[in-house]
Amino acid sequence: MATSSVARCGLAYCALLALYAVALTSGQQQDWTFQHGVASGDPLPDRVVLWTRVSWTGAAAAPPSDNVELTVEVAKSQDMSAEPKSYKVTCTAAADWTCKLDADGLSPAVKYFYRFTAPGGVRSPVGRFHLPYPRGLNVPPSQRRSSAFPAPSSRRPSARTFQRFAHHTHCITTQPLPHSRSSPLPPSSFSSSSTQPTGDARQGRVRLAVFSCSNWGWGYFHAYGVAATYELDAWVHLGDFIYEYGPGDYPRSDPNNPASNQAVRFGLKPANEILTITDYRQRYALYRTDSSLQALSAAAPTIAIWDDHETANNAWKDGFPDAPSSQNNITASRRAAGVQAWHEWLPVRPSGGVGSASSYTELAINRTLNFGSTLSLFLTEDRLQARSSPPYINGALYSSAGSLGAAVGGVAPSKWGPAEEAKILAVKAQADAFANDPNRTILGKPQVSWLKQQNDDSAAAGVTWQLFAVTTIMQDILPNPPAAIAAANASGDAANAAFWGGVWANCSSSDVAVVNGTPTNAAGIHLYSTACYRRPYIGAELKYNLSDRTPGSPTGAGAFAGLVGGCRAIEASSRYNVILDFDAWQGFRAERDELLDIAADSNNAVFIAGDSHVFWASVLKKANGEVVAAEFDVSSVSSVGFEELFPFMPVDMLAASLVAGGGFRGGLRYANTDRKGFIYLAIDGEKQHADYIGIDDHCTPAGINSSFCMAGFDRYTSIERAKRGLPNDLQRTSCLTEAERVSGIVAAPPVPAYRRMGCSSYNGAKPTVFAFASGSTQLVAHAARGQSYSVEQCATAAHAAGMKLFALNPSRTRCMGSKKSSMRKQGKRSDAGCSGAGRVPVYAL
Repeated sequence: MATSSVARCGLAYCALLALYAVALTSGQQQDWTFQHGVASGDPLPDRVVLWTRVSWTGAAAAPPSDNVELTVEVAKSQDMSAEPKSYKVTCTAAADWTCKLDADGLSPAVKYFYRFTAPGGVRSPVGRFHLPYPRGLNVPPSQRRSSAFPAPSSRRPSARTFQRFAHHTHCITTQPLPHSRSSPLPPSSFSSSSTQPTGDARQGRVRLAVFSCSNWGWGYFHAYGVAATYELDAWVHLGDFIYEYGPGDYPRSDPNNPASNQAVRFGLKPANEILTITDYRQRYALYRTDSSLQALSAAAPTIAIWDDHETANNAWKDGFPDAPSSQNNITASRRAAGVQAWHEWLPVRPSGGVGSASSYTELAINRTLNFGSTLSLFLTEDRLQARSSPPYINGALYSSAGSLGAAVGGVAPSKWGPAEEAKILAVKAQADAFANDPNRTILGKPQVSWLKQQNDDSAAAGVTWQLFAVTTIMQDILPNPPAAIAAANASGDAANAAFWGGVWANCSSSDVAVVNGTPTNAAGIHLYSTACYRRPYIGAELKYNLSDRTPGSPTGAGAFAGLVGGCRAIEASSRYNVILDFDAWQGFRAERDELLDIAADSNNAVFIAGDSHVFWASVLKKANGEVVAAEFDVSSVSSVGFEELFPFMPVDMLAASLVAGGGFRGGLRYANTDRKGFIYLAIDGEKQHADYIGIDDHCTPAGINSSFCMAGFDRYTSIERAKRGLPNDLQRTSCLTEAERVSGIVAAPPVPAYRRMGCSSYNGAKPTVFAFASGSTQLVAHAARGQSYSVEQCATAAHAAGMKLFALNPSRTRCMGSKKSSMRKQGKRSDAGCSGAGRVPVYAL
């Protein structure tokens, strides 16, 4: 029988403790504050990681001890009065005063609130979360592979680890704690039914927001603030949570003015490229002061993996290719510093638990999180455990783009002949040799094997979706401007075709000496980049002085030749399919095909990725053309992207050029190259819906909470595709409404109005309803084996197909329609005739 805490310690003793607590609180300075917010992360069905950081603000230069104990409250109401739980956690100077608690003893599908309290009574902001159902819940026992909670392979820490953080039962005083210096989230941001379950027993719907690449110097983190207003099960960050850059890595706002501003957003700390543990901690502390990041971190659990910039650009297993030679001797210590700071400042659960010896050093951050029988999320580690070196030749980092520029950059494409073609093909052969090398790896064999096992277990447990989270895109990047121009012409868009053709001729086909007839000392290229610092110059002509031979001059002959040479490299790449990037999966073709083999064994596979700073939507195909997965790739929160790499192309032309290039095996369906934002995923047992959310203005503080949906896509399950007669591809669809994203509840599509017209006989040998006009019967959809349709489902499918009449066969496995609006008299029967064998009702839309 449970014994109350008051009974255990005795009424008199508790009263004395209460009086002592009042005296202590009233006399103690509130010397600890919560300047970096709160966060939850890595949700499991019975627990979640809770995180915060305390800051010392006392009169003394340093706190009295190298650790401080906090009280953590978790309850079912924002005021912490409904079924409260209490825990303790210790923050230490050794962990930069960050704290993590694995709060256990919780239940799935309940909205919880939490806060931290420091000595002196200062309270943190209030955060909230709800937890997922266990994997495969409500799946028939014969299909289950796991018990009520995730198997050890999903990296759930041991019970012994959790015992360290079991919540303390202690005397509770009635004295209220002083208010925090930090305001809690406003009550209006919470549902009034906050203690009610958020989903059914199957975790029937999952709502995720997906992010990548947040760079302080390139803009504001408004995307986080928009997502904080949505109802989410979690938000996923695919890497580059911080950037290691110093101020010198950001361009001037005016290339002709050396004194112009160095960054879009100021206040970079520390004011240098970060190299040491102190540097990395200061950079995380800066990012965590962002109000939008704090709001999202408090609103839903974080699920994070790292990419390269958490350590250094283009990091791989044994180094950083961009690091200057003077830093080679600190590569190992720099990597260790980046890894430690990431573990300190993110609410992630190491494999051994948050209190394990490897809590701040672990590289194996790959793990699986499950959301009932709807979704298994596989998180990979793509950088520091196994990734192969980027390609080198004779000790120099290899660039296929640079090699193409050197080969044909000085010759206009209209003048290319056999000699230029031979040079391009030589570059292609070298690039393909690197990309096809079977020994090149991102994940390494142990992690590939782990991923296969996780996928097999999830599929066998009956989980509907397998979601693969990787840092870099699976797609090939193959821009093809000539194909985009031809496609615009073919579609009747003559105006754009002419405009784009002129832009491309201006860039790729011009002689260095003359551009559009302009004399050599005043040549110019129009700029169309939407990068923040270039916006005052959009559409303007950047003049080049071709007589200026000064090395490094931004407007000299060398810069102009480089720009034109870059255009010609793209032309060569598009004509001969030469890949330009070896950091993404297109540079690791053999292992990419291994992942597609794994995805082929999924129930329904989708990949999500970031890194490229571009929005992409695509399907992924095996070499035989079989589509095995969809891919939703997110742009950046703020990092500059293709709008800066290709400033000479209007953004709509650039996006059209990428889609016209086809991507990997012709699977690319959509690209947006200039907007920053995130992807909102609404996942259920029928489909994954992706809304591509763009931020109106990430360049100024005024752009906060201003966004729009650029595109919506559906990926249906294989069963639903068969039911609806859909191809194995993405379906372009309308976006959800803002209200649906805010509430997390997606309204069912309205069933079109229909009425019963009469009855008809049905020929089972052929899908024919005799009442339909001769030759007009069409098969609208065919149900998968063991499935059947309702009249409402058939009506919806028939309406979408433009039918006027529809009917189901007697077994309700075929939905048939006719575009004719009247029935044949000889086939029409009275309603009473529907009761006979082989007879079916006929409906009109």
